[in-house]
Amino acid sequence: MFLLLPKIFISFATWYFLKRPVQIYQMAIGYIKVILKLYSFPFLIRTLFATWRGISVAYPENGWHIVEILQAIIMNTVSRVAGAVIRGFTIIYAVILILLVFFGSVFYLILWYTFWFSIPILVVWISKIDPTNINFNSLFNSGTPVPRKFRI
Repeated sequence: MFLLLPKIFISFATWYFLKRPVQIYQMAIGYIKVILKLYSFPFLIRTLFATWRGISVAYPENGWHIVEILQAIIMNTVSRVAGAVIRGFTIIYAVILILLVFFGSVFYLILWYTFWFSIPILVVWISKIDPTNINFNSLFNSGTPVPRKFRI
């Protein structure tokens, strides 16, 4: 039994410090790839100023009808601006999601590495607290003073 303890410790240490962080990294990369495919950055950038949903008005073919030409210009411009605004917000949203995944995975890795090292610190910190000097009345203070004889 005691001969297995070093093997168990070594296998746990290699899993904890090598294999699991690589899995966390791969998981974050997978999420980022899904976000990139879902929001299709190349397509959004390429069609940033395209008309929204293909809504456009054809220009008049016969003669100079100023009102119809202005209507077509204004409608096509509004459609392109709407498309640019919606695609721009979609790009910003996707970038925010990617940053959240990145910083979330970095935070997860930091917690993963520091968890076992923080337990001794917490034990030492908790052991230095004097349990006879804790004022529980301040935790549950309702605003009225507690008589001295009822204080803990």
